[in-house]
Amino acid sequence: MSAANAALFREPQVRGAYLAARGFSVQGRRSGGLKDPVVVDLAAGQVLLRTYRDPARWLGDWWTTPHEMQTVIDYFGRGGPAFGEGRNIGKGILQATLAVRWDWDGNDAGHLGLVTAVRLTTPLKAFYGEGDVAPNDAQTHTLKPVAIFVGGRQRGVRQVFIPSARTYSASFRIAERDGHSDSDLVRMARQYDQGPAPFER
Repeated sequence: MSAANAALFREPQVRGAYLAARGFSVQGRRSGGLKDPVVVDLAAGQVLLRTYRDPARWLGDWWTTPHEMQTVIDYFGRGGPAFGEGRNIGKGILQATLAVRWDWDGNDAGHLGLVTAVRLTTPLKAFYGEGDVAPNDAQTHTLKPVAIFVGGRQRGVRQVFIPSARTYSASFRIAERDGHSDSDLVRMARQYDQGPAPFER
């Protein structure tokens, strides 16, 4: 079965999708993104995790795999409540490692407070890579992602970018929706981690 969104990864659409993965808006301004995104194939059955604030935005373009989130959890070596420390003022583990700016969400105390797990019902293509720096709208301040050590090597946390994900909503089946990242994220990562996906090896 071919990927439901394969057309986005062919000319002429692929250039715009790549620039979005790099963090560029249609006006050419940077807003975070992936350093060196590569195209990967997500198999039907793949579980993905997404953190957000607004329940209406549980389906979006930016995701992590349970295996990568488990890697982050193992790196910090702390329990679930640690993911709540500083999150409501934009200084939490998720904001730091994923380089998601608090001001992108209006400095809301609920920023990245919710988490949803989905299971893909069809194959999809995506961009995959380590998160890049995230400048503010005025391009005067840059949030640098906090690196982690994995296998003796320092690297950024890897993310999955599915361009125009809402267009392909039929490909996403909710496994758990609107859990709390402060309390449910650690359990969900452990529960859904099936080891590294082929593109994570």
